[in-house]
Amino acid sequence: MAIKTRKHPEKPLAEKEPVGITFLKLAGVGVGAIILLAILGVLFFIPTNVTTSYSTPYDECIAQGNPMLKTYPPKCVWPNGQTVVQIIPGVNDIRTFDDCVDAGYSIMESYPERCRTPEGKVFVNSK
Repeated sequence: MAIKTRKHPEKPLAEKEPVGITFLKLAGVGVGAIILLAILGVLFFIPTNVTTSYSTPYDECIAQGNPMLKTYPPKCVWPNGQTVVQIIPGVNDIRTFDDCVDAGYSIMESYPERCRTPEGKVFVNSK
């Protein structure tokens, strides 16, 4: 008795995937990879919102690369011409509204104007 073997018939030519379609699939994967790399590249170069805290306006001015005047106490000049003085304890303690403004601390929008130091001292403009 002979054992019958069954051969798996090949797909007819009409059912085989044409070579062009396989190439298009590979090209699509390649284009997708290029687009993904482009998106990742753009995300890499987007600046992050890193905030740096400075202890004084003088430190911030120097950190931004602005020039320092060789005075005592040292002063830093912003591009708009405003100067801020380095705070040296015991040398230039802030005692008045004008001292506070000269040290580079911001003026509050109030009437009368007020200036607050990082230590919480508030000076009122008496002019």
